Amino acid sequence: RKARLLAECKGVNAEFIQLDLEADTLPGPFDYVLGLNILHHMRDPFAVLNKLVDSTSGELILEVASFNPQDAKKLAGKKGWAPFLLYRTYIVPWLLGHLPVVGIGGNKRHIEEMFFISPSALERILRNQYGCFPHIQTIRKGHKGRFITIAKKLNVDRLVAVCGPCCAGKSTLLSDLRTGRHPELMSQLGLGDAGEWTLLYPNELEALPTSNVEKVLFDYDFLRPYLRGPFKFERDRTLEIFQVAREIKTITLWCEAQELHSRMEQREIIPQAGRSNRRQGHKRRLKILDDYKDAGKVRQFYEKWFSHLRSLPGDHYIVDLTAGEQLIPLSDWSFPNE
Repeated sequence: RKARLLAECKGVNAEFIQLDLEADTLPGPFDYVLGLNILHHMRDPFAVLNKLVDSTSGELILEVASFNPQDAKKLAGKKGWAPFLLYRTYIVPWLLGHLPVVGIGGNKRHIEEMFFISPSALERILRNQYGCFPHIQTIRKGHKGRFITIAKKLNVDRLVAVCGPCCAGKSTLLSDLRTGRHPELMSQLGLGDAGEWTLLYPNELEALPTSNVEKVLFDYDFLRPYLRGPFKFERDRTLEIFQVAREIKTITLWCEAQELHSRMEQREIIPQAGRSNRRQGHKRRLKILDDYKDAGKVRQFYEKWFSHLRSLPGDHYIVDLTAGEQLIPLSDWSFPNE
């Protein structure tokens, strides 16, 4: 009712729809989505956050309750001797307010919220669980420990993704494209002046100067999820970029297993990874190097990636640069010796 009155006072022709955030499907997407003082009251705040993110095409603005000093004291326990009182009164409230912490509300007689979410926790969730928010701002209100998070969603007009396994030559091709060394390939892709394109690597969203980018060249190693939990592309948040781009083309570089194995050895990736602080990455690269000895295994990697590509929007091509620069549509591709 108040919203309608405000719209009438401002002379805004707005449509109002009453929905259950947890039970109903939200319309959208919208340029601005506001979730003010609601997230921490939900039974499943992260399921609701998923819906809000999906409904956002521009800015997501959230007001959330964090741990105010009184709530932190209640969660810390009862009064006690002096050192514990100091811990309970000052240290716990500060830690809960600044560390990435999500808490569950306790005694309903004292705590109304079902969840407490610290500002850094919400920022990490938006940044790490969704690969589409390069810029996130947090404003602390001071009232009841509440804060406002403003997350600007990435929007890309044209996306060209260069994909392939480790050592397939993605970085070399991207460098060549940006210097105009493959005119035939550039013409097929409609790149124009490739120097005008923004080069983006996974996990580098924060480096983008703006959330609205016209042209992006994206470097993607489709073995990123391999040996890092379940080998599922759906779990790789960096592929969210395919959901925020309007025009999409992908090029997957085909490379024989023998050539992949040779390149991985020649690039001295394995010796460089021998330091103790890279032990886990060293083991992973050793396993990939061993997999490259098996042509059947390499083909399985490609098949798995092609299967996922078919579920992504856009036009998808394969190219074997050892045989020329002709782009082959994914639907027409057949493996060598078939």
